[in-house]
Amino acid sequence: MTATGLRQKLDEIAKALLTHYIPSTIGVLSGGGGVALFQFHYALFRNAETHYDAGVATLEQCIEQINNRNLVPTFCSGMAGLGWTLEYLCAADIVELDVDALLDPVDIYLHETMKSNLKKGDWDMLHGATGYGFYFLQRYRRARNAARQQRALSALEALLLSLEVNAVRTGATIAWETVIAPGSGQKGYNLGLAHGIPSLICFLAGLCRVPALSARAAVLLRGAADFMMASAFPQGSLCFFPNYIAEGQKSGYSRLAWCYGDPGIGIALWHAGTALEDHVLMEFARDVLLHAARRKDQEATQVRDACICHGAFGNARIFHRMYRWTQDERFASATRYWLEQGLQLCERPEGIAGYQQYRPVDGTETWSNEMDLLEGIAGIGLVIQDYLAGDIKDWDECLMLSIPG
Repeated sequence: MTATGLRQKLDEIAKALLTHYIPSTIGVLSGGGGVALFQFHYALFRNAETHYDAGVATLEQCIEQINNRNLVPTFCSGMAGLGWTLEYLCAADIVELDVDALLDPVDIYLHETMKSNLKKGDWDMLHGATGYGFYFLQRYRRARNAARQQRALSALEALLLSLEVNAVRTGATIAWETVIAPGSGQKGYNLGLAHGIPSLICFLAGLCRVPALSARAAVLLRGAADFMMASAFPQGSLCFFPNYIAEGQKSGYSRLAWCYGDPGIGIALWHAGTALEDHVLMEFARDVLLHAARRKDQEATQVRDACICHGAFGNARIFHRMYRWTQDERFASATRYWLEQGLQLCERPEGIAGYQQYRPVDGTETWSNEMDLLEGIAGIGLVIQDYLAGDIKDWDECLMLSIPG
């Protein structure tokens, strides 16, 4: 792997987005918010005004969708994710706009929407209540007056109260039961970062930095971390964690990915250990991720594409995060390995910049062209650029790989 090869791929991705992207959704993970995030950072990295203008145009198209009453609320696809993006870009002095004029009415709408999710026990990060929690953490941190901060705090307290009331306590452990798969009706404990208990752990770690709620959040965080550790497979297994636990039974071994599997869970436990100042928990998380770094055979990793969600560049980003925090060269080696794998996976001539997303549907291998941050080339580009630039401050907070604070 060479820096030249990464730069060439980054430029190819930027050109493809400049030429072809029109937002159909507005969120940060699967919509225009995330693509704009890439466009602005690439413009700064390459001193390319055309790409900055493209970022502005993408944001304008997203805001126009809201003005046209396209009111998808979620963090992944909708207003919560776009709101997070706008706050991030303003705080980083990348854009100048009256963010409160845009988001004050959004705050009220998302708080009411979140209440509806909480009544249903929907704590999903991408599409449910926890995603709104991450939005309100950002609004709380960036509040420009006491009234706005109090409004964000009220929303955060409502989510925390719901987690307290609905917690399943067994001894010292705490967990939350949800429907395992949409449409199945089967309930259990989801252990994936994208939709399950690890995302709640990340949210609670962020809430530990909110003085009025930190003590209550820490109690739940401690119990949830204990639950995750108690859910591990026996030592010497292929991976540390299953995807879910239902009716007392663990699912089979998990893939190597951000969405489900040891990398995403390891990062969540690292955040928990940091928030709780628990060095034993941090060492456990480090062991989980070092074990994951040794898995490279495709049958063991189940990595088929390059995207952040369940592909090579998602693994590269997580291991690069851990290298920055620990300076452990084993994480640096794993980062380089997965970057190289990501470059090798740009082998789809019908794809965008050579990339397509893989997803099996009813046992059939399917591939699709995606441009967004989570499953497409914008996310791949951000991972590459971050590696080349040395650091793009906390853009991956939207993926729970860094925590508001």
